[in-house]
Amino acid sequence: MRGDPGAAGLRERLGAGIALALEAPSPAEALGSLLKEAGADAWAATVLRVALARCESGTDPAPHASAALDRLKGGGRPAVELAAAVEAARLRWRALSAGDAESDYRKALEALGSEPVTWAGKLAAVELRLGLGSRMVRHRAEGRPLLEEAVRLAGELTKSVQSWSAPRVLRAAGRLRLEQIVEALAELDDLARRPESGVRAFLVGASARLRVAEQRRKDGHPAEDDAQRARELAAKALAAEPGHPEGAVLAAAALLAAAKGELAETVATVVAETSRALERAPGYVDAAFLRGRVRLWAGLADALAGGDARPHFAAASADLDAVLRAVPEFAPALKSRGVVRFHLGRYDEALADWKKAVELDPSLDTADLRADVRHAEDRRRGR
Repeated sequence: MRGDPGAAGLRERLGAGIALALEAPSPAEALGSLLKEAGADAWAATVLRVALARCESGTDPAPHASAALDRLKGGGRPAVELAAAVEAARLRWRALSAGDAESDYRKALEALGSEPVTWAGKLAAVELRLGLGSRMVRHRAEGRPLLEEAVRLAGELTKSVQSWSAPRVLRAAGRLRLEQIVEALAELDDLARRPESGVRAFLVGASARLRVAEQRRKDGHPAEDDAQRARELAAKALAAEPGHPEGAVLAAAALLAAAKGELAETVATVVAETSRALERAPGYVDAAFLRGRVRLWAGLADALAGGDARPHFAAASADLDAVLRAVPEFAPALKSRGVVRFHLGRYDEALADWKKAVELDPSLDTADLRADVRHAEDRRRGR
């Protein structure tokens, strides 16, 4: 169709349509309609597949990603950089279940090169570094240099196109992973006021507010305001993309952080929301950890009330086992599983979990945990 005025007109209409679709409340639905319109135009269909793979629909991008990557093979520099952008989106989804391989990030970065020339390639350079750095931190490796490089590159993109929200969201996400909470919040609060910022801005903003709420609670300060703000941002993400697994988990975590009164109702809601997230994103580590944690709390409440807590503990154990199969270095999950095993009478296993948790994260070595260790040792000796 090279040189065909009809094809050129179609691509121009589809280009404008893509721009509008990405700002629509449900981009995936709008892009799907455009894909049908593309018909037999291979390049237009490929660009739409790329957009569908990258949009925040809260579903596995693999079908669109695979189709786009097949069509981009053997192309020139723009095609190589589009392929890297697709791979970044695919790895972001896989990261939910800790299924993102370090080798895949490095292969995509190598293909992209040190100086991408397209805007898609420049953004992918940030996303891939952010994803790889986050993966390394998750597995207790040195990921900070990659995160710092991602923040720097995102800042350069922001200076180049000040109205472009995507690099600002990525810069805020990088700062959040680097524990630069104040800087991240300042950027995210500004982005949240812009309707064009999109679902990812709401998700990262909710995550940042939850981080603040958790720190305030640890320090003995009220956390309800930040938890409520996190709920509002998660709700905005879910309004744009109903059922988004990250939005559902963040909303559930915010509900738990702000919970008052009846624990049973909160536990039931959190279990329901995290279960739905796991249906949509099987193996989602954060969802399984949150569900396991609230099931543990429900078991502790039942035990204090003299009820049968074993069903809750058994369910919590299954969730935490799944988390630790995916991320063996997840110290908070080890600590929680140790508590579960203690209450199931598996004292040696509880002590082993707590020992490893403290080795991985010395901040978990609290007076409460040391008391739990003493109790487990006493029970093991039959005292």
